[in-house]
Amino acid sequence: MFVQYGAGEDRIWYAILMIVIGITYYAQKLLYIPLKIDAKEFKFKDWFFVEFVVMDFFLVTWTLLLN
Repeated sequence: MFVQYGAGEDRIWYAILMIVIGITYYAQKLLYIPLKIDAKEFKFKDWFFVEFVVMDFFLVTWTLLLN
């Protein structure tokens, strides 16, 4: 896999971060239905907080895996 992507220095980090945010946002929307969580009640502040916690957990986990 390293040979295919190289060192990754030519990738724009904020573009990858936005892609991860988009994927986690839509994954949450799909996951809330079977968990019977009414996502229609969520306002912007609620979505922002939940997405912040998910991204924070993702970045901390990623950092721990890299070390």
